[in-house]
Amino acid sequence: MIGHDLTPMEAYGRRLFGIDAPEEQPEQPRTTTVLLVHVDLAALEQAQRDVALVADVAGRLFARLNRRLRRLRTRVYETPERSQMHAAYRAKTRRRHR
Repeated sequence: MIGHDLTPMEAYGRRLFGIDAPEEQPEQPRTTTVLLVHVDLAALEQAQRDVALVADVAGRLFARLNRRLRRLRTRVYETPERSQMHAAYRAKTRRRHR
């Protein structure tokens, strides 16, 4: 920790919002702190890649699932009477919105 009992992020936040007086400014960070930041950035980049990969896989799975559901819906629920009713409704609303 830098300065007193605050973490570097808390100290930065206090300085940013003017909570601490200027004489309570923490000392300059040491090289170990900079090294830790580099390690955290590398871990963050890896986490971002992992999240992007998971999102990509999930997107593909949901797309496949939606395609299958759409196919099932048209097969199971679409009857000639229902499609006739739907066509009549669409024609009626199309006229209404013109």
